[in-house]
Amino acid sequence: MGRSNKAIDDLHIEVLEKDSVGVTFIYDLTGKDNCNDSELTYLGIVKTNGKKEYKLLSSFWVRDGANTCRGNSKLMIYDTNNVFIGLYYFDMPYQLPDELDDNELVYYANESNCDNKGEIRISFENGLPKKFYTCGGLWSFQ
Repeated sequence: MGRSNKAIDDLHIEVLEKDSVGVTFIYDLTGKDNCNDSELTYLGIVKTNGKKEYKLLSSFWVRDGANTCRGNSKLMIYDTNNVFIGLYYFDMPYQLPDELDDNELVYYANESNCDNKGEIRISFENGLPKKFYTCGGLWSFQ
């Protein structure tokens, strides 16, 4: 069982079009009891000093493999017309940002798997960061 990349892309757009900031949409894409569900959360829009605007979508996708379930964690970037721009890959779902607040990605220091000692904020004022460090990793825009 599984979905094509097109079907998954369609779900991304569907969530963006709902325009429900902070709401997590849950999908069972594997149909297996022992797999986690996939989650999409629309974080909102960031604005740069250069007047560009980007939509941010937190994505944790679980797919079934031959013997196990596998997932990937991404922060996906779209323009205001829901056209995909790029993404940041993360190793684990707990490394995804907690929310978007005041034009900044926010990581709170409440995740036991993270090494953040305090709140971390990532600004978008100067555009999409090429790289940023948080929660045990250096994340690069792709």
